[in-house]
Amino acid sequence: MVFLFKNIKATMRVKEITTILKLMASLIELHGQNSFKARAYTGAIYKIDNLGQVLSRELSGLQKQGFSKSMAQKIAQIVETKTFPELTELLKQTPVGLIDVLNVKGLGAKKVRQLWTDLGIEDVASLYKACKTGEILKIKGFAAKMRDKIVYEIDYQRSNVGKVRFHIAEVHRDTLQEILEKCNLIEQVSFVGEFRRKLEVIGHLECVVQVEKRLELHDYLTTISGIVPDTQNSSPFIWKGIFEETQLKLTIYFASRENYTNQVFVHSASIEHLQKPLESLQPSTNLLELVRKKKFDSEEAIYQNCGLNFIPSELREGTFEFDQAKEKPFNLIEAQDVKGILHAHSTYSDGKNTLEEMAVYCKNLGYEYLGITDHSKTAFYANGLQEARIEKQHQEIDLLNEKLAPFKIFKGIESDILNNGDLDYENSVLEKFDFIIASVHANLQMDEQKAMERVITAIQNPYTTILGHSTGRILLRRE
Repeated sequence: MVFLFKNIKATMRVKEITTILKLMASLIELHGQNSFKARAYTGAIYKIDNLGQVLSRELSGLQKQGFSKSMAQKIAQIVETKTFPELTELLKQTPVGLIDVLNVKGLGAKKVRQLWTDLGIEDVASLYKACKTGEILKIKGFAAKMRDKIVYEIDYQRSNVGKVRFHIAEVHRDTLQEILEKCNLIEQVSFVGEFRRKLEVIGHLECVVQVEKRLELHDYLTTISGIVPDTQNSSPFIWKGIFEETQLKLTIYFASRENYTNQVFVHSASIEHLQKPLESLQPSTNLLELVRKKKFDSEEAIYQNCGLNFIPSELREGTFEFDQAKEKPFNLIEAQDVKGILHAHSTYSDGKNTLEEMAVYCKNLGYEYLGITDHSKTAFYANGLQEARIEKQHQEIDLLNEKLAPFKIFKGIESDILNNGDLDYENSVLEKFDFIIASVHANLQMDEQKAMERVITAIQNPYTTILGHSTGRILLRRE
């Protein structure tokens, strides 16, 4: 048996604890228990989120970090067993499908309790049906607007099943690569597809392996723990599976020594890139036809054959890349090109580390500067800075700039864009900053015209330097 040693969850220890505590708080409300009990758990979550140090694994250490003895015991039990007795008991009383209903964005535990008690809804499928039939409109507080939002959120969740953000796919890649490289049947491994093109969201992890004994490799791959083989869609030249933990699809293409480079190339570009008509390729019409007719030793040689500079995999999307490849080589930005960070939160608002810790860390990384941009006062939920605390932070920055010179900390703020487009400080405060990131954090349901006017007004403010997260998206959670 081959094991996936690097479990995704092992890299998310603190997040996993807070997720379990959030579930407990929701279940308390779902079952109509004392709301003060629920607040104890949300308070613990807030404390963990704002803890500027590593969460202790020991009971005594947790109490020193400010948790009550009772809560410290529960956290210690979660670390040890992934649960604790009170949670186990509530889960026994809860239909399994209701946990998924709790995860539908926009529905709190109290609303889910209403759905459960009034309509007998116990899973997402029955909730979706109640929305589509209009049955949900019979419940007090569930109007047509909420029904439409629930339908939208369920559809959005379903469309994202099996998709993960890049860094999660990277953990899967690292683990699988380690296993494949130890297999004496395989001579070369290259990860391709969405992963090699470095898309933000990965719905399919793909790799090409050079192998001669294909059937033996098929047998070997079925022994990997944590990956469910998809025998129905596999073939002698392709092995398919699904990562159990994330439902991410996996495809492994088998290639010979002769066609390895061609296979890696074909699976490392979008279909738009491969099928883009190229006049220089006569009688072939595109790259896909070219690599089907001729074997290559390198991807560089494929582009040279077309009279083009090498196009990095990150740009193989079939958009502008061919026009530039005719003129000059590509020079992608690398990590070493980055000279500093301009959007960062410290413990002054909702960050995990102190200003000094962040500055020293950035300096040790070789950066030249850090622009600190804690949340502004309107973001009360994130401990946003009132005017007096801005003064305190600026005094600390001045002292640290003397201490850490020539490293520089720039005085910034992430100022909330209010509904009318104004920033949430007076000009006399805004002028004290070196730069300002203006961001929308609230009232995200405006129609397009009002939302555009709001943002344009903020951009026109003479103190606005940068527009923050302009799309408002949260990958796999909000479009």
